[in-house]
Amino acid sequence: MLTGKGRLVLYVSFVLFCAFANVSKTHANENPNILILNSYSRDFSWTDDQTMGFIQTFKQTNIDATYFIEYLDWKNHPNEENLFEQQELLQIKYGTKKLDLIYTTDDAALKFVMEHRRELFQNVPVVFSGVYGTAALALIAGESNVTGVYEKMDTLGTLQMMRTFNPKLKTIYLLGDDTESGLESSRLIEKDICDANPDLSIKYFYGKNNDTINHELQQLPDNSAVLMASYSRDAEETTMEPERYVKMFSSNSRVPVYVLYDFEMGSGTVGGSVLSGKSQGIQAGQLGLKILAGEKASAVAPINIPRNVIMLDYQALKRYGISLDKVPADSQVINHPWSFYDEYWQGIWMTISAFFMMIVYILLLMRNIKQRKSAENVLKKSNEELTALYEEVYASEDTLHKQYQELSATQCALQKSQERYQLSFDGANDGLWDWDIITDKLYLSDRCDTILARKMEKICSSRDFLRKIVLPEDQKKMIDALRDHLSGKSAYYACEYRLNVSKELKWILIRGKAFINGKGHPTRMAGSLTDITLRKASEASIHYLAYYDSLTGLANRTALHEQLQTILAGGSDQSEGGALLFIDVDNFKVVNDTLGHSYGDALLIEIAKQLRNLCGTSQFIARMGGDEFVVLFKQLQTQREVCDYVKTLKDFFSTSVIIEEKKTHVTCSIGITFFPSDGVTADTLLQNADLAMYKAKSNGKNQYAFFDEKLAEHVQKQAHMERHLREALSKGELELWYQPQICLSSHSISGFEALVRWHSKEYGWMMPLEFIGFAEKSGFIIPMGQFILRQACLFIKKLYDEGYGELTVTVNISVVQLLENDFVESVQTILAETGVNARYIGFEITESILMESLDLNVHKLEALRKLGITIYLDDFGTGYSSLKYLQDLPIDVVKIDKSFVDNLKREQVGKTLTEVIIELAHLLDIKTVAEGVETEEQLEILRRYYCEAVQGYLFSRPVPEGKVRELLESGRLF
Repeated sequence: MLTGKGRLVLYVSFVLFCAFANVSKTHANENPNILILNSYSRDFSWTDDQTMGFIQTFKQTNIDATYFIEYLDWKNHPNEENLFEQQELLQIKYGTKKLDLIYTTDDAALKFVMEHRRELFQNVPVVFSGVYGTAALALIAGESNVTGVYEKMDTLGTLQMMRTFNPKLKTIYLLGDDTESGLESSRLIEKDICDANPDLSIKYFYGKNNDTINHELQQLPDNSAVLMASYSRDAEETTMEPERYVKMFSSNSRVPVYVLYDFEMGSGTVGGSVLSGKSQGIQAGQLGLKILAGEKASAVAPINIPRNVIMLDYQALKRYGISLDKVPADSQVINHPWSFYDEYWQGIWMTISAFFMMIVYILLLMRNIKQRKSAENVLKKSNEELTALYEEVYASEDTLHKQYQELSATQCALQKSQERYQLSFDGANDGLWDWDIITDKLYLSDRCDTILARKMEKICSSRDFLRKIVLPEDQKKMIDALRDHLSGKSAYYACEYRLNVSKELKWILIRGKAFINGKGHPTRMAGSLTDITLRKASEASIHYLAYYDSLTGLANRTALHEQLQTILAGGSDQSEGGALLFIDVDNFKVVNDTLGHSYGDALLIEIAKQLRNLCGTSQFIARMGGDEFVVLFKQLQTQREVCDYVKTLKDFFSTSVIIEEKKTHVTCSIGITFFPSDGVTADTLLQNADLAMYKAKSNGKNQYAFFDEKLAEHVQKQAHMERHLREALSKGELELWYQPQICLSSHSISGFEALVRWHSKEYGWMMPLEFIGFAEKSGFIIPMGQFILRQACLFIKKLYDEGYGELTVTVNISVVQLLENDFVESVQTILAETGVNARYIGFEITESILMESLDLNVHKLEALRKLGITIYLDDFGTGYSSLKYLQDLPIDVVKIDKSFVDNLKREQVGKTLTEVIIELAHLLDIKTVAEGVETEEQLEILRRYYCEAVQGYLFSRPVPEGKVRELLESGRLF
């Protein structure tokens, strides 16, 4: 046992050891490298305040850190291209640099670091601030070596102040936007208000433009107030700095506007219990000091205690008639008027005294100066007499000297001018010429001899030059230009012509100016010759690139557009108008995918060649791009001409095309529109022809169709439905229904397929086939797909929490969703937000989706399977390549298409195919689900084939979520 003295010695030794270890760690980080990452642009006060507070904390210690400050500019450029460029830039800057700490000032910056910390920053410790607690927990879930300061608004403090200033307060208008920060801050504010004051009414300004908001702010009642959440853009994507938004809204508001952040003060708002960006930065800096002292970031507890200050604007209080007696004692009041005299009265009296003493001193100096000036005037008068005599002598000498200098300068300038003229004439890159108009003698420089490929002795007059040098076709143009200049119509003479002597085509530019005598007659002319052959070749090349397709040599879209505009603007009295044929090669993508893109290019070249052969002089051919061509009939006597041409064209496409010893059979879909009956502008005609072409494709391809008004009406109807569909999500019109899947071994429900329904006020109940196509074309399928997946996850999570066992729910995935670069990441985010286990989720993907960018899609499916998601191949057997790719695709379950199930009883072939599909799937260790089971006979056959699961009207139609539990409680469905 140690004695008391021994324990004391041991304790002191331990303390000294720890201190030495701590000093060693601090020394190791005396000059740490710290990266500060912001998602806002530079000079945004909130971000800069956090950065200033963080750096200030370090400067107060003995640690001399090096700071690297970067801006992602996410608010102004919220797109993946910007983040990809930032990732490459940061890789170049910090890929080999050792960083000791990373500090982020907002959620977008923290998300970027979490996604790229291992590839860019070698898992460097991270300290964050400016992120709400729930958002921060989601971003750092599963991550280590991270801590920070949770951003927490004091909504209750501001709310208490509102009630103090206006005891009759009944309604709070919440002003925010739909950005990530805006939605999260609005949700937290709403929760705080509802929890503390359920009697208050909350109304919103979301989804409106600035003008609408400003108008409504001017109409608010006296028993209301406005509270600003995060705001950086309106519904029309108009963005401003937050200070400008605050100033604009507060100046238009009839009632007080309250805020929760200090950077929103000073622009017309009343104020509130505000959160300081600088204080967050200071707290984050304190956490950073602990990490650099040796503590693990994961062991440093995050800070969840806000440092709020009650801050009020005196001018805003005065504007809304709020008495200063109601202001809390511990408040900070800005823009308060102050008295200069009360503040600086001592300095004022000291200044007055000093000023009085200075005046006395100046009077004494003025008296002394007056006496001195009187004496100086006497001396000056005497000196002026001597100076005048001296200046007369000096002026005479100076005049003679100046005259001598002017003569010498004139002689020197004349000599230099002669030398400069001779050097310019002999050394000019262009050829120089001089023509005596009176005698018709022409002088050419040596350079002219080289350019013209003629000896200058043989060319001695303008007639010789014109006859021997200029190409006969260009002589008139050259004479006309010369006549215009000599008659005074043009200030300078300039003309481009071709040589009459060169073996190859050669272009010359001749320029000059004539000398006119006092009588107004030209007597002499001089100028230069320039070889412009290369320039002419470049102009021809540029013109070809601008107006012709590089692959086929046909006119391009630009040339077609100009041709149409010219025809439509000029009109024609000798014809009834013209026609436009929009030709699209059917299934051209299949040719590219099966035979290769080089073969596809060769096929397009062959089609272009045949189109040229089939066209006459009144027809104009262009390639619009890809596999689309346009034939323009400039003059059309009867519409029969178009029909005859289309028949000839289809005859060509009906025959096989042989390219590179490979025979290919292609067809085309043709849309036809006439002008001026169908339209009088180029854009209208192209749009109408395109619509007619798509009508031909919808009729089964290898067809042609004429444009009519019904097509336009159909397009307008589609646009109207698409507009309503975009509003369906925000209006809560989209709803998920669920169809059960039955396990044949247990005779019970094993899961559900989620099917979206649209309950439109305009159209009533809409099935997916009626609107999914619109959603995919418009891109709305992305947010709609995320909504469907999120609702399905919440649905299956509820069932699991209610004790219904490990059921699954499957969601249909569109090709547009799967082709998104961040599809896998968005799925991970939804799984994390809903807290559902990925093994309860299945994705149904059709074969056509997999064939779109096969390698990329397979890679994404493998990533989804690693998360635990089950992959279903939907509508199996309807595509051309199912069996070929089935073994290589990452598929867990095959869904047998309803068309095979329908044939189980009627056709033995159908029965055989279904049995083969199930056996093939089992050989590849893939489960099967049969769709569209409607009879007991179909069910019995599928049971004999050992199909694992079935779904269809025999058991249940799709039902809303409210009826799902009735199905589960009923037990077996058969």
